[in-house]
Amino acid sequence: MPATADPIPPPPTLECAPRPARASAAAELPTADEWSAVAPVALASWDGGPDPLAATHGASTFRLLWDERCLHLRAEVAFAHLHVDPSLPLDDKAHGLWERDVAELFLGRGPGPAPYGEVEGSPLGQRLDYFIRAPRRDVDRAWRSGALVRAAVGPGRFTVEIAVPWAPWPASPVAPPSPPAPGLVLRCNILVAQGEPGARRYLAWSPTRTAAPDFHVPERFGFLRLG
Repeated sequence: MPATADPIPPPPTLECAPRPARASAAAELPTADEWSAVAPVALASWDGGPDPLAATHGASTFRLLWDERCLHLRAEVAFAHLHVDPSLPLDDKAHGLWERDVAELFLGRGPGPAPYGEVEGSPLGQRLDYFIRAPRRDVDRAWRSGALVRAAVGPGRFTVEIAVPWAPWPASPVAPPSPPAPGLVLRCNILVAQGEPGARRYLAWSPTRTAAPDFHVPERFGFLRLG
């Protein structure tokens, strides 16, 4: 019998834990103790294979939390060589940030994956945000998410934290309520681009499984349920 290709698995589902009310009222960004209570989720290559650096440098992972104001992402990324640009701004949109080391959160507006917001953060704390109604055809580059970015670089690993407010999303009949309620399901993906040209890694929570690296595949976004 002829060999058949392995079926593509469906996008994953993840339950996102809420921050303790006392913690979310006291600080905009989660503390180290809050993050330590959340199990990390490993990132894979965009094509569904393993992260090529994981065997020698450890897994690259992410964690999520939510509160009444924001969805919070913490990405911890292994690297052999950083690829950053200190000349890009810290106080405004860093256009072209995706060409350097970056962690990205793509977040849909409701039960469907599009439209969605794209929010990026670099190991230097730079940021970029776009609102995408149709990938590469209808992109609002002026949209401002109000996201906060905090980052740090350590030996062989960098951390990027992104807090994305619920409120600034464009009006839409499928927009999540602000604040959202437990049980709400949203479509999202967590993505990392890392490394120098020619040795670049493209990692994803829900691999897009395209022939060439491509993160803008909303039908492959995972399902995020607020716990």
